Order: sequence, then C-alpha cells, then structure tokens
Amino acid sequence: MVGAYVSLSEVGRIVEDEWKRTAIVRPRVSLDQFVIMPNHLHGVLILTGSRGTLLRAPTAKFVLTFRGGRPGGAGQWAAGGR
Repeated sequence: MVGAYVSLSEVGRIVEDEWKRTAIVRPRVSLDQFVIMPNHLHGVLILTGSRGTLLRAPTAKFVLTFRGGRPGGAGQWAAGGR
C-alpha cells in the first residue's frame, strides 16, 4: 500500500488488464465491481443470454467446470459458444 491506495504488482496489473478484457473477448459477459486481493480476485460478472436476457447463474455447474468438471461448459458458453 502507498498511503490509502494499493499499488499493484506486475502480476496484479496483468490480472486487472485481463479482468477488463473479459467483457471484450466474452460477448455474453458484462463486468461490475472487482477488487484484486494479494492472492486472488473478487468480481461480479453479469451473464446475459443470446437475446440480452439475464440468466440465473448455474453456480454448481459453473464451479465444477472451473475445477476440472466437464470440458467446455461455462468457459465455452461465456466465450459465445454452445
């Protein structure tokens, strides 16, 4: 920290850049607030359907996908795939 501000490391700046790029490379995702912690990231994603409708987050399937569950899944969906 520098005064009341957090000074991000090089890795922290990469995380921030990638977070901001998420909505550009994933057409079904909009971003809200986020905070970069020393060893992880907290952020709010807004997932939209193909016609702009909001979807309920499929939390269990979403977590399984990112923890090595089934291939494709949420990551593929967020990138605009099926």
